Amino acid sequence: MKSNAEKNKDLYISMAAGNANKTVIAGRYAFDEGKEQFIVDDIIAKLDFKQGSSFFDIGCGAGFVAESLIKTLYNLDIAITAMDVAEIIDVLNKGFITKASFPGLKMELLKGYYPGDYTSQEKFDRILLYSVLHSTDNPFEIIEEAVRLLKPYGKILLGDLPNINRKGRFLASGEGRMFEANYRNTTVDKIPFYSDHHDFVQKMKDDQDYYSMIDDEFIDRIHKQYTNSGFDVFILPQPESLPFSKTRHDVLICKYD
Repeated sequence: MKSNAEKNKDLYISMAAGNANKTVIAGRYAFDEGKEQFIVDDIIAKLDFKQGSSFFDIGCGAGFVAESLIKTLYNLDIAITAMDVAEIIDVLNKGFITKASFPGLKMELLKGYYPGDYTSQEKFDRILLYSVLHSTDNPFEIIEEAVRLLKPYGKILLGDLPNINRKGRFLASGEGRMFEANYRNTTVDKIPFYSDHHDFVQKMKDDQDYYSMIDDEFIDRIHKQYTNSGFDVFILPQPESLPFSKTRHDVLICKYD
């Protein structure tokens, strides 16, 4: 049986290599096209980039978010390192990135899995793991290794974490059921009924095709572990303009000197 990481690798490679809609490649539904820029704006605001600093995008993808983020950071003269599996990087390379379009672009594209295939000792001012951790087999190992690469006063954003407890709380509410019905272009009676979020979480965990380590306990563990280690840790909401804002959390980890 394939691991969670292997299954998700196959999925994202097939979408990118098949020239899927760039909204879909970014992990959103096609009908959310146009909302990806709100994601980029939110990332920029939360990471608070500084002119001329360094940035590492782990699991960068090849969709609109990756492209728009690179364009924005290019204008801030930021040195960009982006890493993903070879097939994704190849798609990104064949896309919009050209020396003619971006003269003086400071960017290195790395192929492979993080952290196993990352061999450099370079550290960064800002690091991003966006909509990545739920697709991995060892998310805490990835977080630990990424935090290790932070420079003094650096920040890492663990973005777009699909917290199944939060999703359950939302879908067990009247507002959530109505939202889901509208989102799926159907009627409320066609939406599964959950007595509470525990009911939703249990049904998800009983589904052999469903996998997620991202829940309230996961978020709490990050907060406890890194605050105890001397970092500032902020559990942040997503703006309602973002496609999955009702069910996602962001976590910002900030290092002192």
